[in-house]
Amino acid sequence: FFREGFLPSPEVTIMLEELDLSENKMDEEASLLLQVWISKIGARGSLSKLNLRKTGASLGLVLPALENLTKLEELDISNSTLDLDTAQILSRVISGSSTFKKL
Repeated sequence: FFREGFLPSPEVTIMLEELDLSENKMDEEASLLLQVWISKIGARGSLSKLNLRKTGASLGLVLPALENLTKLEELDISNSTLDLDTAQILSRVISGSSTFKKL
């Protein structure tokens, strides 16, 4: 999905409501590409559910972009490692959202 230089166009994916990347290994490069894509769809996007369970995603890269997703309701980061900085970013994402319901 995010490998080999392919980054989906925000215009093509703006109506995407759910993205399940669970159990797909994501290195730092893939995490960065996901962060860029999320940043580009931002508040215009319809993404309400994001599943990153067992991906190994670099959450320190991905989570800050989630602050711009105004419709995000659910985030699954099961089996992910959170350091203090990443936990603070996650806290900021959740507390700044009026739609967030489930972690």
